[in-house]
This record gives sequence, structure tokens and C-alpha cells, in this order.
Amino acid sequence: MNGPTGHRPVTPNSLRAEWLAKGFQGLPEGLDFHASLKIIRRYISASDALSSRAKFLLQAMLQLQAQTILAQDGCNEGWCLSAFTVFAKNATFEQMLNLSRRTIQKALAELREMRLVWCNDAPSRNRTRSAGINLLPLFSRIEEFSATIAARTDARKAARFMQVEFARLKIELAGLNRFADPEVCHRIGSLTRRCDVGRRMTDTGRGLEILTDVQQAVDDLKGCVLLRLEDGKDESPQGVDPNAPLTNTLRSSILDVEPKGQMPVTAECSLRAEEPAAVEPCYAPVRGPDAADLAMTVEIGFQKLGLSAFASEDMPPQRSLLLYSRSAAAHIGVTRDVFAQLISRYGEQGAAMILLQAMFDPAVRNPAGWVISFLGRGKSDQLLDLRSPFYRWRSAVGKVRRQVRTGAGSVTGWHQRPPLPG
Repeated sequence: MNGPTGHRPVTPNSLRAEWLAKGFQGLPEGLDFHASLKIIRRYISASDALSSRAKFLLQAMLQLQAQTILAQDGCNEGWCLSAFTVFAKNATFEQMLNLSRRTIQKALAELREMRLVWCNDAPSRNRTRSAGINLLPLFSRIEEFSATIAARTDARKAARFMQVEFARLKIELAGLNRFADPEVCHRIGSLTRRCDVGRRMTDTGRGLEILTDVQQAVDDLKGCVLLRLEDGKDESPQGVDPNAPLTNTLRSSILDVEPKGQMPVTAECSLRAEEPAAVEPCYAPVRGPDAADLAMTVEIGFQKLGLSAFASEDMPPQRSLLLYSRSAAAHIGVTRDVFAQLISRYGEQGAAMILLQAMFDPAVRNPAGWVISFLGRGKSDQLLDLRSPFYRWRSAVGKVRRQVRTGAGSVTGWHQRPPLPG
């Protein structure tokens, strides 16, 4: 069935739109037309039921009538029906939106079917200020639009909350996987996959149920893994991530003081039973310079770089080299795992010589990579001689750069460090 003009079909939704426009009694209390326009524009932009052409056409209509609609806020005599009527022709919308006439007609039919506009056509089918496209159905449904926008905002917040929580649980599972036993790793992998699926879910109701289940499973795994860690906890103060970088700060400073004499045996002293001799670990052979000479040179280098020195009269040179090697490893960026493997392969003294050469030798371009290259070699009887490289980089360390300031300016040069006494 067609309307009075005979060119528009009459549908139940078009009749409902006409009823909404004629039955408009005003906006809800506390809401004006300025705020209503904002709500309508937000609803149009985020609506999934409207096509792009319908959105463009409705936004263009609101733009044409915005000034007259906003003028109704200060009108005390009630609203004017013509203020909400768009009388622009289809040719005007064609120029505004750069769309064809047929596209404009389809978009207008879609808006009528969605009960967003009322086509109050004149018998002559010409649009005037009293006969045209009426926008009052939009303002009659303003409460419905507000509720839809609030529900959409809550759903977006819930989805964002789900994504953040699933990402947090995935990070916790990755941390538990490093300490878990092999029989627990398959459970961690299953929960990680559930976290990936949950992050992509749009159904917040089902997603929150999955989030609750995964959270309970992660809490159970934490208790299981932590109990096993407490049973076999390492007493070492360095029990942290093996890939974490070393630091220059020592957790405990214990000096190995050489004994000055042997303690006399008295009657109160009791002889202990002889303990079996421990098996000496087999290290790769490393030959280097004298420990005292190396410690003195490294001390000069550390002072040149502004680092802390470990020189002490009661500290043996070997102990000083161990402390210097740890600082050198931290300075060049060697991880704890590499540092431990280097000691297990070359011993403490051999590892100290390698690390100190990597730090001070100008010929070493990539100190950390050069140190790691020694771990690729197998434990063989091949001798590693570091004496010749030491005499090369010792001369570079012994030079201290100083800046001599005078009244005419500043002169920078290289000066040989004076020899140490003794």
C-alpha cells in the first residue's frame, strides 16, 4: 500500500515513526536539545544496524537542522514542528555527500524502516518547511538511545577488563612455567591457550565465566609450584633468574684473610676425624699473568673508569680478581647464566682473566660476545694462554687521560701514570 502521494510504500514501521513524531511531548526532565543531539550523533556513529549511506544521510540532515533545533532550547512557547523538518531536496544531498540519487533514496527508505525519520510528504511531493523529512522520531526515542549507549559502554569496559585480566594471567603462567615440573607444564600450556581464546572473545558473559575458571586454576598452580619450591629452596642469596644481568653491588662482603700463624694446640682442643678428600674439579687449562700484577693493573683501570676498587692490604690478589671479575661481567653485560658456565668450565681464576681482558682489551669489539665464544669450545687439554694479550692491554690501561687547564685555555693529552710504590 502506498501513501497519500502514491510514491512511498506504507509499512508498519513507517506508521510507528509517524505516531512517534505526532505524539512527541518533549524531552525528559534535565535534558535539552543540545545534549540530545550529542546522544543521537553517538548512537548513529556506533550503530551496527545502520549502513554507511544511512549514517551519512542522517548526519547531513542533523547538520542542516542543528541551528533551528538548538534554538528550541530558549523557546518558551513549545517546540515548532517546522524546526525539525528537513526540506532540502535530494539534489542537495547528492552534492553534500557525493552520492547518486538512487543511493539517497535507498538510504532514506532505510531510515524510515528503522523508525528514525518520518516522511511527511505534501500532495505535490515537494518539500517545504511544513512538509518534508521530520526528525522528531529521533528525539522521541532519546531515552532508548541513552540506554543503548550506556549498555554499549559497559560492554566495552567489560571486554577491556577481560583482555587486561587474561593478559595478566598469561604473564603469571609464563612465570610459573619456569619453575614448574614437567608434569605441570602441560596444564600451564592448556591454560595459556584458554587465555588467548578469552582475550579475543566478544561475549562478555561467557568470557567472565572462563576468566573465573582460569583464575581459580592459576591459583591452584601457584600453590602447587610454591610448595615444591619451598621443599627444595636454594640457600644461595643469588637464587634469581639465571638470565638476569649481574650487578656491581655485592650482597655480602667477606674478606679471605691469610692466616698470620698457626693456632697452638691446647688440651681443650679435640682432634676431628679425618674427612675424605674432596675431588678437585677438572677445569680447562688457562695460563695468565701474575695475580698481583694483574690485580694492580685492574685497579688502575677501575679507577680510570670511576668504578669501585677492591684493593686491601689483607685481601689476597686472587680474592680481588674474583671481585673485579664480577664487576667486569656486570659492566660488559654478561648474564648470570653465562658467568656461572664460565666459572664451571675455566674455574674462578680463569674466568676472571677472560672477563677482565674482555673489559679492558681495546682489540675486543664485542666484549659480551667474545666471552660467550669461550663457552662454545669443549673441555679439552688445549692450553689457553692470556699472557701476551695482557701485556698488550696493560699499556692501554696504564695511560690516564688528564685535562690541564691554563689561563689561555685547556690542553688535553695522554700522560703516563706514575709507577706504584714497591
